[in-house]
Amino acid sequence: MKSKKRSFTVHNKLKLIVFLDLIRIVVTIPIVFYDIFTKVLSVPFAAVGLAIGFIIGTILLKTYKFSWDKDSNKITSRMEKFGFIVMVLYALFIFFRSRLIGIFVQGAVVAAIGFSITVGIAIARIYSTRKKILRTLKDHDPYFHL
Repeated sequence: MKSKKRSFTVHNKLKLIVFLDLIRIVVTIPIVFYDIFTKVLSVPFAAVGLAIGFIIGTILLKTYKFSWDKDSNKITSRMEKFGFIVMVLYALFIFFRSRLIGIFVQGAVVAAIGFSITVGIAIARIYSTRKKILRTLKDHDPYFHL
C-alpha cells in the first residue's frame, strides 16, 4: 500500500530567517578559519566562541512559537512577549559585544571571537528552526516522517 504524500509549506518569513543565517555562515566561517590559520585566533578560543554563540542562538529561538496555520496550510512563527525582552538584550549584546569580549582578550582577537560567536548563533538558529518545524509537523500530523 502506497503512503499518501502530504504536502506542507513553511511561511516565507521562516524561509528568510534560514536563508539569512545560511548567508551569515557562508560569509563568517571563512573569516574564522582565516583567523585560525593566521594565528589571530586559537582553536580553543574559536570553539568557546562557537559554543557561546550556539547557546545564544538556541535561547533566541526559544522565544519564537511555531504553529500550524490551517487556513494557509503553512507553518508560521511569532515572537512571544518574553521573546521581545530577549531580543532587546541580544541587541544590546551585539552593540556592546566588542567591549564585553574586550574585557577578556585584546586587539584583533576581539573581532575574531565575535565572528566565531556569530557562526555559532547562525548554526543554532538553523538547527533549532529545523527541529521546531519538524516538531510542529509531527504535532499537526502524527503520521509525518521524513
